[in-house]
Amino acid sequence: MAKSQEEPVVLDQSTATRITSASTTAEVTYRDKVYTSRTLIMPEGRTLAVARGRVTVTKADTHAVAFLDQQADFELIAE
Repeated sequence: MAKSQEEPVVLDQSTATRITSASTTAEVTYRDKVYTSRTLIMPEGRTLAVARGRVTVTKADTHAVAFLDQQADFELIAE
């Protein structure tokens, strides 16, 4: 008996787009020079998690990149 070729079900198109773009977007990583673990609260209320002294964001997230660039406690890790 042959298996049918079914297309995947997408329940929310916006979620599917976000997953696709996130998987193809390059990331940048910053080193936290002070803490190995903490939660950063950005001016608009979003949070960024520092784990093992690192925080990673997508290059497309210009608000997070600008926020981390302005903080003296963080340095961009060369890729």
